[in-house]
Amino acid sequence: MICSCVTAIGQSEPKKNIEIFEESISAALEKYYYYPGVNRNNVFIFAVNPLEQGGNNESADEASRFLKGIIKKTASGNNLKFSFADDPSIISNDTAYNLLILQIVNLETKYTGFKKNRFLGSKTLIRNIITNISVELKTSDGNINLKDIIKNTTQDEVDYDNYQQLESAGYDFTMGTPPSVSAFERIIFPVLLICVTAAATVIFFTIRSK
Repeated sequence: MICSCVTAIGQSEPKKNIEIFEESISAALEKYYYYPGVNRNNVFIFAVNPLEQGGNNESADEASRFLKGIIKKTASGNNLKFSFADDPSIISNDTAYNLLILQIVNLETKYTGFKKNRFLGSKTLIRNIITNISVELKTSDGNINLKDIIKNTTQDEVDYDNYQQLESAGYDFTMGTPPSVSAFERIIFPVLLICVTAAATVIFFTIRSK
């Protein structure tokens, strides 16, 4: 089963990139908390980028820390008993639990082009917030063994001059590289404008001095 979609959001005050990631992931996690057959009275054990799948929880990276923060918030908000495990393979079979293994495949911000690109005027970017997380949901009684994917792209339009204000320092996945403005607009035209202005000034004072 795969959860995959592209969401377009309107042009009200743009949200920060990290807010969009959080909202997208939070909504997706709700599905597993209320999945049919899951006993919500049992403890939920979360493994984020587990060691057995090549993760590195000892030096948990920014994306893992971010995802764990969302899990804490949503699990607490749903009144769940929960804990984290670096290695789910060593969980005791004596415990009744719901195990959620989340492997971050990709969290990324991409600016894929200009939506508006007026010469020396307003410019806007097409912003894409990309989420891709593989999910395994298992229960201790063996009744559920689900493999799933949280996959979503949220696309909207943001102002070129202000896009960096929507990014978050310390979270590289909230940052992207916008397309370049043409060299003529960035460099050549301003230089020509300065030259023309300087020439006009010289001519003006030359005429006045005669």
